[in-house]
Amino acid sequence: MHDTESQNPTLREIIDAEKHGSREISFDSLLDVSQVQALLNLPSPNWLYQKSHLGTLPFPFVKVGHYLRFPADGIRKYIESRTRKGHAA
Repeated sequence: MHDTESQNPTLREIIDAEKHGSREISFDSLLDVSQVQALLNLPSPNWLYQKSHLGTLPFPFVKVGHYLRFPADGIRKYIESRTRKGHAA
């Protein structure tokens, strides 16, 4: 892993920082493909690249040259929108 990638905050760090009012890390942070792949438990990054190429990604992304970056807040909202509450037994 490159030094710049290891310095990127995880979504958990971003959420914790937001809850505690930290200004160092915010939902304005951009996540890279490997971070989103890990958060969504995708077997490979190909799904992200294919969907972005087709324009069918269900969450926002930014192209920086040929790199994809994802606003952490957009990923958080996507995860929340897809989360279903279980029923009590």
